[in-house]
Amino acid sequence: MLVLQVGSRSEWGAMMEELQQEEEETPLQENLEKLALLIGKIALAAASVVFIVLLVWWIATEAAQKPWEWGNIVDIVGFFIVSGK
Repeated sequence: MLVLQVGSRSEWGAMMEELQQEEEETPLQENLEKLALLIGKIALAAASVVFIVLLVWWIATEAAQKPWEWGNIVDIVGFFIVSGK
């Protein structure tokens, strides 16, 4: 066997260089990324609204009638967990 080229000038080296180059995103990938960001923002807004509604409801029904206790934190954390689902 006669070796004529080595390293990046060989067929293997040229193929490895092509594989290591970063590929540009396709228009579909760019649009999907924008869509994913939009869905994330909408979900965050919806979760925030749910949290605020639950907190206001709790203040109007429960907290207004009872004095503050540290056990009430459990209710607030529960509202936060529910709004994130």
